[in-house]
Amino acid sequence: MSKKPLLFTASLAAGLVLYTNCLLAQNTSSPPPPPPPPPPPSSPAPATKPAGPKVDLSKLPPDSDKKGLTFDQDILPMVKASCANCHGASKPRSGYSVLTATSILKDAKGRSMIVPGKSTKSMMVLFAADLVPRKEMPPLEDRDSNPALTAEQIGILRAWIDQGAK
Repeated sequence: MSKKPLLFTASLAAGLVLYTNCLLAQNTSSPPPPPPPPPPPSSPAPATKPAGPKVDLSKLPPDSDKKGLTFDQDILPMVKASCANCHGASKPRSGYSVLTATSILKDAKGRSMIVPGKSTKSMMVLFAADLVPRKEMPPLEDRDSNPALTAEQIGILRAWIDQGAK
């Protein structure tokens, strides 16, 4: 009898045993670890970013004691005289228009310029009171044609904002 068929048969048997052992090892191995849990959801960004620069609020004119202030009667006449040449209807600078009770609240990028109920957090007040360096409103070079708001007017603006900016 020739040794070749026997050698072939033994090799075939050994291969089958090896293959069977591999299959059994796959079936008996532990399941893969579960995927890591998803990261916790990040807290949503605030709808409005609070006014940010650090300023000396002790230099801010006090708010007025007038009650029942309205945009149309009390605020619009002031901002038309001081602000509307730059922040008016046609191409308002920085995309910020002061001509309506809605547009005065935020600039074109959605940044809060007025935070209802919080005049000390309202950028418009800080700019008008010259408390933000290099951001005076109106700009110093334009004040001949656009007068700055007086301390009394800033107080009225503050009171309107603190009363809800309506």
